[in-house]
Amino acid sequence: MRTVVLAVGAGVDVDSAAAAWQAAAAGTSLAATRVEWQRAPDRLRCFACGLEYDGEPLDLCPSCEGTGIVITPAPELAAVDWTP
Repeated sequence: MRTVVLAVGAGVDVDSAAAAWQAAAAGTSLAATRVEWQRAPDRLRCFACGLEYDGEPLDLCPSCEGTGIVITPAPELAAVDWTP
């Protein structure tokens, strides 16, 4: 079976994205494709130590447990992997 792995940003509702996929794929060769959904992380920089790390806006720095700021937001939708 064909599989696609899609990642969505924090502002995207996975159920809505899945419904949109089903509607767009209906009647096409993609209708039977299995879709796996993941969350795409933002890129943050810690205010205290400057470490850049992947996470969500309220995630603490893995190095010093300080707070960080989003420097690169996650994409709304990205294809991570697919199997023909």
